[in-house]
Amino acid sequence: MATVTFYEKPGCSGNLRQKLLLAASGHTVQAKDLNAEAWSADRLLAFLGNLEIGEWFNRSAPLVKSGEIVPDNLGFEQALHLLLDNPLLIRRPLMEIVRGTTTERCVGFDPVVVDAWIGLNHVGFPVGNVESCARGSNRHVSGLRPRPRCIRRRRRRESQSWPLRRSLTALLKSRRASTGWAPSTRICAALTSF
Repeated sequence: MATVTFYEKPGCSGNLRQKLLLAASGHTVQAKDLNAEAWSADRLLAFLGNLEIGEWFNRSAPLVKSGEIVPDNLGFEQALHLLLDNPLLIRRPLMEIVRGTTTERCVGFDPVVVDAWIGLNHVGFPVGNVESCARGSNRHVSGLRPRPRCIRRRRRRESQSWPLRRSLTALLKSRRASTGWAPSTRICAALTSF
């Protein structure tokens, strides 16, 4: 199994899924903060050199999504300067392994390419785009899991039945105080089931 140096944006749920997939395949993942690295043009081009300029960029970056930066319209120098100034524009993850005396690099996370490169050892590929951010579709990954429907329904039912329960309890207390009558266990069970 390989030891993969994995340059990521910490907290990115897409990068988390990718690291879990690598770890489940038996690889050792050494995660590093992409933004905290001291990138030089030569070091960055060692990863990006074989790709088209448009493939250098993270398509989910806000500046790219908004259209402020159109990667396909940029020249070599301009694109490189943008990436060096703002590493979060770099397509993630950047992965690096050392085999003997050679260092191999990969940009992005296409499961088919990564499987051919270092092997994913028959781990089932996740559904959907593994390279994209999961925040929009799978909010539970980032800790914002919506409350399950059954709990929402139960709480709504409880809040709607609370006035009825309170009035029935008051009625039973007044009846007990005036006559000494105690409700049967069936009535008590019915009151607590609201």
